[in-house]
Amino acid sequence: MFYLCINEIVKILKKKITIIFVIAIVVILLLFGMLNKHIVSLDRYGEEGNSETLANNNILKTQVLQLKESAKKSEAEGNVKEKATTDIFIYYYQYAIDNNIPFFWDLGVRTPGNEVYWKKELIYQLLMLNNALIGKNLSETKIEKTNNSIEALNNILEKDDYHQYLDYKIEEYKEQYQKKEITQDQYELGVYMEELNKEYELTRYNNPEDVGKYSSFATIKSLKNLLLDGKGDKYPMGNIKTTEEEKVELKHLIEVEKYRIENKINSNNTITTNYNDQYVKNAESIVFIVFTLFMIIISASIVSSEFSKGTIKQVLMTPHKRWKIVLSKIIALLVILIVFSIVLSLLVQLFGNLFFGEHQLSPYVYWSQGGIDSIPSSIYHIARFFVYDIKIVVYVLFSVMLSTFFRSSVFSVTIPMIIYTLEPVLLDVISPNMRSTIDFVFFNLMNCIFQYESTTSGIMYTLQKSLAGNGNMYYSILFALCLSILFIVISIATFKRRKV
Repeated sequence: MFYLCINEIVKILKKKITIIFVIAIVVILLLFGMLNKHIVSLDRYGEEGNSETLANNNILKTQVLQLKESAKKSEAEGNVKEKATTDIFIYYYQYAIDNNIPFFWDLGVRTPGNEVYWKKELIYQLLMLNNALIGKNLSETKIEKTNNSIEALNNILEKDDYHQYLDYKIEEYKEQYQKKEITQDQYELGVYMEELNKEYELTRYNNPEDVGKYSSFATIKSLKNLLLDGKGDKYPMGNIKTTEEEKVELKHLIEVEKYRIENKINSNNTITTNYNDQYVKNAESIVFIVFTLFMIIISASIVSSEFSKGTIKQVLMTPHKRWKIVLSKIIALLVILIVFSIVLSLLVQLFGNLFFGEHQLSPYVYWSQGGIDSIPSSIYHIARFFVYDIKIVVYVLFSVMLSTFFRSSVFSVTIPMIIYTLEPVLLDVISPNMRSTIDFVFFNLMNCIFQYESTTSGIMYTLQKSLAGNGNMYYSILFALCLSILFIVISIATFKRRKV
C-alpha cells in the first residue's frame, strides 16, 4: 500500500499539468506583485509622481484662487454675507496649505486615514461655526456661545494642542447630554471613544501607516455601542440578541482591538497600508482558485486516464486488490494537497516579502482562555490554506468518483469544474430562507467557515464555537465528512465492478 501511494505521488508530480501549474503560480504571483507594487507607488506618490501632500495642496490652491475670484465678484455686487463666507473659506484653506493639512482626501488624494486627522476635523468645525454666525439670525446668547467656541478652537489650533481639543469634544458631549440633545448611551460612547483617542493618540498625526489603528478604533466604537445599547442587532457573530455571556465576549473583542492598536497590528478587516498583508491575503484568494482547479483536473483524470491510455491493464496485473488501488490514488491526492498547500502558502509569503519586505506580516490576534493570544503570521497563513483544503477535499473525492465512471477524462473533469465555476450563481438562485438552512451544503462549505474571518472575531472564535457544537461550521465539517465517505465508497464500489 505504501509503495502504491508513493508510485501515485510520483506519477502526479511527473504530469505536465503539474509542471504547468507550478510555473503558472510563480508567474501569477510575480505579475500580481509587480501590479501591486505599481499601485502602491501611485498611492504613495500620485499619478504624476507627486506626494499626497503636494497633490492636496494643489487642489487647495486651485480652490483658493476660485474663491478669491468669487470674493471679488461678491464685493462688486455688494453681497456682504457671501463675501464674508468666502473670506472665511479662503483663510482656513490657506491655513491648511501652509500647515500641510490634508483636506481633499476624497478627491483623488489617496492617503488612507487622513479623513480622521484632528486638525482637519477642527477646521471643519470652525468653518461650520463661522458660517452659522454669518448666515443665520441667532440670538445674542447663541452668538456669544458660538464666538466663544470659535475663539476656543482657534486657540487650540494656534497652540497645536491635541489633548485640549479632545477635552473640548468631551465637554461638548457633556453639554449636549445635559441639554438632552443626545442619549446617555451616546454620551457614554462619545466620552469613552475620546478618552481612548487621548490614550492612544489615534488621530494626532497625519500618518498613513496609522490607518490600521483607526480601523481598530472604529471597530471598538461599534463593539462599545453594542455593549451600551444591548440590542445586538449587528453583532459580529450574527443577527442575534446580546446576552450577558455575549457582552463578556464583546469586551474580549474590544481588548483584542486595543492590543492591535498598542502593538501596531493591522485588523483583519481593514484596508491597510501594510502592503505585505494586503498582497498576501489577495494573492491567497487567487491561488486558492487556481489550486482548486488544478486539484480537480488531476483528481478527475486519475482513474479515467488509466483507461483511456490503456495503462489500467498493467495496474490490475499487480497483486494489489482494486480497493487498495483506488485508496492509494486518493491518499496520494491528499498528500499532494497537504504538501502543495504548505509550499504554496510559503511561496505567497516569500513573494510578499520580496515585494513588500519593509512591512512584516501581521500575526493573527484573538482572545484565548483568560487573555490575548496570537498565531505567528506564517503559521496562520498556512492554517488558512488547510481550512480551505476542506472544500478542496470534497471536490477531489467527487472528481475521483466521477473518474471511476468514465473512460474519458472529459466528463469527469468538466462536471466538477462547472459546479465549482457556477457556485456563486447556484447560491444566488437559492432563496434567502432556504439558503439560511443549507449553509453547510457541498458548494457553500467555505462560506460557513470563513464567514467571521474578516471580522474581529475571526477563525479562532468560529473554531471555538464550532467545537462546542454551535454555528454552521460544525455542520459544514460533518456534512463534508459524510460526503467524503460516500464518494470514497462509491469510487471503490464502481472501480471494483469496472470492466477493462
